Amino acid sequence: MSGLLEYALAVALLAVFLSAFSVATSGLLRTRTRRIAEVLDRHARRAIWVGALNLGFGVAMALPFFALQGATGGEAWAFPGLMILVGLLILVGIGFAGLSQWVGARLAAESSPARRILLGSLSLTLGAGLPLAGTFFILPLMLALSLGALILSFLVRPPVQDPPPA
Repeated sequence: MSGLLEYALAVALLAVFLSAFSVATSGLLRTRTRRIAEVLDRHARRAIWVGALNLGFGVAMALPFFALQGATGGEAWAFPGLMILVGLLILVGIGFAGLSQWVGARLAAESSPARRILLGSLSLTLGAGLPLAGTFFILPLMLALSLGALILSFLVRPPVQDPPPA
């Protein structure tokens, strides 16, 4: 029973930390996170595929360095692999702030922006903390959506707005 309580406490602490991170990132990168949320509104399926392919490619680029480190015993071989994974983690973190904004807007559209980001981040983190469904479905989906939406936010043009009527 104590293992379950420790796990629940770890997930709750992670939810608090990721919520604070999402609010701070959304404050610092306001236009980028808003753009990520717009991309998710229009291209969520495309973002999943782009993110999954890029995550797979990034991990595939990092694994040979760890294999070399294990085969040779040289600790220096792990450094390039770690740098690749840290870069992916930074990009996923920025995308997670936009994903939190998008989920929060779907859960509570009438709330303030900070409250939407907080609610979205809490719900995503607590959902990813579920023992089986979170680990094998929600967490990989979150990672792929976050990275894919960030990449597409640089590549996809914003929608053209109609001119105001004369």
